[in-house]
Amino acid sequence: MRAAHEELIAVLLLDGRFTI
Repeated sequence: MRAAHEELIAVLLLDGRFTI
């Protein structure tokens, strides 16, 4: 389940960058 982890990180990073 490595893809899921990478996807979660990507989503979190994108969310944080887009939220600002």
